[in-house]
Amino acid sequence: MSLRTISALAAVLLIGAPVGLSRQVPSSRAPAAPTFYLVVETRTCDPDDIKISGASNLPSGALILLQVSDFDEDGWKDYSDPIYISLKENGLFEEIVHPKAGQKFHRNLMAQAYFSPVYVPPKRSQPASVLKIVGTKGQHLGGLDNPQVGQLSGNNYYLWTLARVPNCGER
Repeated sequence: MSLRTISALAAVLLIGAPVGLSRQVPSSRAPAAPTFYLVVETRTCDPDDIKISGASNLPSGALILLQVSDFDEDGWKDYSDPIYISLKENGLFEEIVHPKAGQKFHRNLMAQAYFSPVYVPPKRSQPASVLKIVGTKGQHLGGLDNPQVGQLSGNNYYLWTLARVPNCGER
């Protein structure tokens, strides 16, 4: 190799090294979620109670509906009454859900989590601070490009997710 080739190669390595290294240095900030999300999982299950945990980047105080259901042909059979809980400041929620009177939980049920600005229990509403961010009709939830967003009648949007309840006290 000639001296000129070695010099040119060294120059390329010296110039390219900082660029390559800068791409490998991780950012000190976590990437922001492009839309709102809602996740849920079941922690424990017995025939008389299921512990449901979840997380969301919705504003704190958002009312989240939890319900345990099973598939019933083209619809759902509800095994619990709907429970509304407030999303904590840290973006987490957890609740123990009990079956409806006269029913027991069994394996392969579904834990559903649902957020809607308009579908809330009687005499309650989403906090004004939540509606200011997500919109009074959910129009800022990410639209139908967000795979968790659904559309009710009109232009009312919601977030919905579910998790399988794998085992429930069976041995």
